[in-house]
Amino acid sequence: MAVVAGPFRAHDQRSRAGRSTTRVTKTRTSSFPLASLPFLLFPDDSGLSERMKRDINGMNTGFAVRILDGLFVLGVFGSSPFTEYTDIPQESALQILRELRQRSVLKTIQEKSGRQTAVVALAELIDTVEGYEVI
Repeated sequence: MAVVAGPFRAHDQRSRAGRSTTRVTKTRTSSFPLASLPFLLFPDDSGLSERMKRDINGMNTGFAVRILDGLFVLGVFGSSPFTEYTDIPQESALQILRELRQRSVLKTIQEKSGRQTAVVALAELIDTVEGYEVI
Protein backbone atom coordinates (compact mmCIF):
# COMPACT_ATOMS: atom_id res chain seq x y z
CA MET A 1 0.00 0.00 0.00
CA ALA A 2 1.42 3.40 -0.97
CA VAL A 3 0.81 6.54 1.04
CA VAL A 4 1.42 9.95 -0.54
CA ALA A 5 2.89 12.51 1.84
CA GLY A 6 3.78 15.64 -0.08
CA PRO A 7 6.30 14.92 -2.84
CA PHE A 8 7.29 11.67 -1.13
CA ARG A 9 5.77 8.21 -1.34
CA ALA A 10 6.05 5.52 1.34
CA HIS A 11 6.05 1.90 0.21
CA ASP A 12 5.39 -0.93 2.65
CA GLN A 13 7.59 -3.92 1.85
CA ARG A 14 8.56 -7.28 3.26
CA SER A 15 12.25 -7.72 4.02
CA ARG A 16 14.07 -10.97 3.26
CA ALA A 17 13.65 -11.97 6.90
CA GLY A 18 9.88 -11.54 6.56
CA ARG A 19 9.65 -8.34 8.60
CA SER A 20 7.59 -5.43 7.34
CA THR A 21 9.66 -2.40 6.34
CA THR A 22 8.84 0.97 4.84
CA ARG A 23 10.87 2.56 2.03
CA VAL A 24 10.39 6.26 1.27
CA THR A 25 11.09 7.53 -2.24
CA LYS A 26 10.71 10.92 -3.88
CA THR A 27 7.96 11.05 -6.47
CA ARG A 28 8.45 12.83 -9.77
CA THR A 29 7.08 16.35 -9.64
CA SER A 30 4.95 15.78 -12.71
CA SER A 31 2.97 13.09 -10.86
CA PHE A 32 2.44 15.41 -7.87
CA PRO A 33 1.49 18.82 -9.31
CA LEU A 34 1.64 21.64 -6.80
CA ALA A 35 1.24 24.63 -9.11
CA SER A 36 -2.21 25.41 -7.68
CA LEU A 37 -1.03 25.38 -4.04
CA PRO A 38 -0.05 29.08 -3.71
CA PHE A 39 -3.33 30.15 -5.29
CA LEU A 40 -5.15 28.50 -2.40
CA LEU A 41 -3.21 30.69 0.02
CA PHE A 42 -3.96 34.09 -1.49
CA PRO A 43 -6.27 35.53 -4.14
CA ASP A 44 -4.45 36.20 -7.40
CA ASP A 45 -6.00 39.53 -8.32
CA SER A 46 -2.70 40.63 -9.86
CA GLY A 47 -2.89 38.08 -12.71
CA LEU A 48 0.50 36.68 -11.71
CA SER A 49 -0.38 33.09 -12.54
CA GLU A 50 -1.55 33.93 -16.06
CA ARG A 51 1.54 36.07 -16.77
CA MET A 52 3.80 33.31 -15.47
CA LYS A 53 2.09 30.71 -17.65
CA ARG A 54 2.57 32.93 -20.72
CA ASP A 55 6.24 33.61 -19.86
CA ILE A 56 7.04 29.95 -19.24
CA ASN A 57 5.17 28.74 -22.34
CA GLY A 58 7.05 31.35 -24.39
CA MET A 59 10.34 29.69 -23.40
CA ASN A 60 9.54 26.64 -25.56
CA THR A 61 10.57 24.04 -22.98
CA GLY A 62 9.03 20.71 -22.12
CA PHE A 63 9.43 21.42 -18.40
CA ALA A 64 6.75 24.15 -18.13
CA VAL A 65 4.67 22.49 -15.39
CA ARG A 66 7.75 21.57 -13.36
CA ILE A 67 9.12 25.11 -13.67
CA LEU A 68 5.85 26.67 -12.49
CA ASP A 69 5.64 24.23 -9.57
CA GLY A 70 9.21 24.98 -8.54
CA LEU A 71 8.87 28.75 -8.79
CA PHE A 72 5.63 28.97 -6.82
CA VAL A 73 6.46 26.38 -4.17
CA LEU A 74 10.05 27.45 -3.50
CA GLY A 75 9.66 31.24 -3.92
CA VAL A 76 13.23 32.07 -2.83
CA PHE A 77 15.86 29.51 -3.80
CA GLY A 78 19.22 28.62 -5.27
CA SER A 79 19.82 26.49 -8.34
CA SER A 80 20.43 23.26 -6.38
CA PRO A 81 17.07 23.21 -4.54
CA PHE A 82 15.31 24.16 -7.79
CA THR A 83 17.03 21.35 -9.70
CA GLU A 84 16.33 18.85 -6.92
CA TYR A 85 12.69 19.82 -6.48
CA THR A 86 11.77 19.99 -10.17
CA ASP A 87 13.87 16.98 -11.20
CA ILE A 88 15.07 18.89 -14.28
CA PRO A 89 18.60 18.07 -15.50
CA GLN A 90 21.13 20.53 -14.05
CA GLU A 91 22.28 21.97 -17.40
CA SER A 92 18.68 22.66 -18.44
CA ALA A 93 17.73 24.08 -15.04
CA LEU A 94 20.66 26.52 -15.06
CA GLN A 95 19.75 27.68 -18.57
CA ILE A 96 16.08 28.12 -17.55
CA LEU A 97 17.00 30.11 -14.43
CA ARG A 98 19.38 32.29 -16.46
CA GLU A 99 16.65 33.04 -19.00
CA LEU A 100 14.10 33.82 -16.28
CA ARG A 101 16.56 36.29 -14.71
CA GLN A 102 17.13 37.94 -18.11
CA ARG A 103 13.35 38.27 -18.59
CA SER A 104 13.14 39.88 -15.10
CA VAL A 105 10.82 37.14 -13.86
CA LEU A 106 13.35 36.26 -11.13
CA LYS A 107 15.31 38.80 -9.12
CA THR A 108 18.75 38.05 -7.74
CA ILE A 109 18.81 38.30 -3.94
CA GLN A 110 22.43 37.19 -3.49
CA GLU A 111 25.05 36.98 -6.23
CA LYS A 112 27.09 33.85 -6.79
CA SER A 113 30.22 33.86 -4.63
CA GLY A 114 32.88 31.17 -4.96
CA ARG A 115 31.24 27.78 -4.54
CA GLN A 116 28.05 29.30 -3.19
CA THR A 117 25.25 29.53 -5.78
CA ALA A 118 23.22 32.65 -6.43
CA VAL A 119 19.93 33.02 -4.58
CA VAL A 120 16.98 34.17 -6.68
CA ALA A 121 13.35 34.95 -5.89
CA LEU A 122 10.03 35.18 -7.64
CA ALA A 123 9.71 38.71 -6.28
CA GLU A 124 6.20 39.36 -7.52
CA LEU A 125 4.92 36.31 -5.63
CA ILE A 126 6.62 37.37 -2.39
CA ASP A 127 5.30 40.93 -2.75
CA THR A 128 1.76 39.69 -3.46
CA VAL A 129 1.75 37.38 -0.45
CA GLU A 130 3.14 40.04 1.89
CA GLY A 131 0.84 42.78 0.54
CA TYR A 132 3.64 45.29 -0.07
CA GLU A 133 6.93 45.50 -1.97
CA VAL A 134 9.48 43.41 -0.09
CA ILE A 135 12.02 42.60 -2.82
